Amino acid sequence: MCPAHSVLAATTESFDLARRIGAERCVTLARELVPAFKPDRQVDGVADFIERLRAA
Repeated sequence: MCPAHSVLAATTESFDLARRIGAERCVTLARELVPAFKPDRQVDGVADFIERLRAA
């Protein structure tokens, strides 16, 4: 697994949990990671996750 996939998996899990329990500060922190993911948009799943973050 490439580093981008590992980070994506951890961030996705954290974001999903934060939304499920209503932890808005954690959701905001995940949204603030969007610029860090932009260079890896070509990695499978990153572009979709960025869109999920923006829509949340």
